[in-house]
Amino acid sequence: ACERKITMPPKPKYTKEEIINAALDMVREKGADSLTARDLGSKLNTSARPIFTAFENMEDLKNAVTDAGVKMFKEYSKNFTDYTPAFKQMGMQIISFATKEPKLFEFLFMHKNPEAVQGLKTVEDTCVDVISKDYGLGIEQARMLFEQVWIFTFGLATLSAMKVYEYTEEQEKRFNQESENFKSKWKKYIDYDPYYNVNFTRKTCNYDINID
Repeated sequence: ACERKITMPPKPKYTKEEIINAALDMVREKGADSLTARDLGSKLNTSARPIFTAFENMEDLKNAVTDAGVKMFKEYSKNFTDYTPAFKQMGMQIISFATKEPKLFEFLFMHKNPEAVQGLKTVEDTCVDVISKDYGLGIEQARMLFEQVWIFTFGLATLSAMKVYEYTEEQEKRFNQESENFKSKWKKYIDYDPYYNVNFTRKTCNYDINID
């Protein structure tokens, strides 16, 4: 009897992760329009076949690139809760990200992209939580404030990505200095304000009136 040889499928030339990283680099460098199967294959020094072995189609690949881009954005802004006030810092980091990664910001947030919006859901919930803690607001009030400021922030970030508005480190330093000047000038009133929380972004809040 003849033995049947079992032929194993060829090992993929590139892993999914390698293809996603190459596609993400293309988007960061030249924008979403540069991401074609042919150009991605050229970047990988191969044909388009390995791409469609790893992904069903280009839409599937773009969704994976979106996930990678959102992950990169979250990594960039992950420490915003360490600052005071945290939500202001988040806004500044969004604008900074748009300035440094304009093509990726455009790909993620400047056109209809449900995957990116869904990916930001955890960021939204964290922002609402810190607003509630920082300013002593109920969740619904905090969410309302978040939505209003979020739109304004993304507007500035979009202008930054389009090079219409330039956000620099000098401006960031000035904003921080203005905040410190405000606190210094109005310290007497802040210290005696029963609604001012000195423990910004901490879990416990103390609204006792200072009568010293």
